[in-house]
Amino acid sequence: MNRYRKLLKPEDSFLLYYAGHGTFDKKVNKAYWLPLDAALDDDTNWLITDSITAKIQRLPARHVLIVSDSCYSGTLSRGANFKLQTSNFKLQTSNFKLQTSNFKLQTSNFKLQTSNFKLQTSNFKL
Repeated sequence: MNRYRKLLKPEDSFLLYYAGHGTFDKKVNKAYWLPLDAALDDDTNWLITDSITAKIQRLPARHVLIVSDSCYSGTLSRGANFKLQTSNFKLQTSNFKLQTSNFKLQTSNFKLQTSNFKLQTSNFKL
């Protein structure tokens, strides 16, 4: 991630894709990605999702997309500060769930079509 932080420019887009195992340590309330070389009884090669989120937030790219197909991947967004600024935003989905403590949406044209929408937030500004 540090390499991409140096290479990316503000007008770039960045895609991070992870498909693999994940685990949650209840003792410390932390989630981890478990790459191929990770062992369940040894956290040496585990990737903590808090660190992944922090590194993503430091990227200078305009567009960042994380696709995570793993257990506990939802913890990637917890604690993150989302800010969406757009002049035209359209979201079509049959199941959308957003959990965040701070979400800010600034738009002049917003259209949301969904059959199941759940928003849990303590600070929502629209």
